[in-house]
Amino acid sequence: EKDRKKNYEVDFIVHSVEGIVKNQDDEVNHVSNILGIQRQHAATLLRHFRWNKERLIERYMDDSREVLNKAGVITDNTRTPKFIKIPGFMCDICCDDDEDLYTLALSCGHRFCRNCYEQYLTQKIKEEGESRRILCMANNCNVIVDEKTVKLAVNKDIHERFMFNPYSIVFE
Repeated sequence: EKDRKKNYEVDFIVHSVEGIVKNQDDEVNHVSNILGIQRQHAATLLRHFRWNKERLIERYMDDSREVLNKAGVITDNTRTPKFIKIPGFMCDICCDDDEDLYTLALSCGHRFCRNCYEQYLTQKIKEEGESRRILCMANNCNVIVDEKTVKLAVNKDIHERFMFNPYSIVFE
């Protein structure tokens, strides 16, 4: 009689952060392989579906375009985020039009200067505690800034904060 649980008692397991991260990596790899999409896109989709892999795969198979659109993902495998100079470019945010200005565009094609990107992402990550749902800087664009772009645009400390924000691991 003493070993019987009370109605409100439940079994639980405490996971380490490393274990959770490894499990997430495994899930991202699995979804990436099944759907044939890049890892960073699989990660964004899993977060959008609150890590419910079965529901994600089922909905993706039903209507991949709608799923990608709602999650803010454009799977353009030809675009790799990189800073480039564009002759005649002027940043819509700071209005800088220096000919030596490095610029970056997400898969949506909205382009801004390096300085504006770094400030925007640093503000979102450091000041606002955002980690996984950072949107493109363009008005009314719901494309998510992917992990590769964040790594490219911010310093190492900010990138580590982005990658290992304890609140983003499971709950987003």
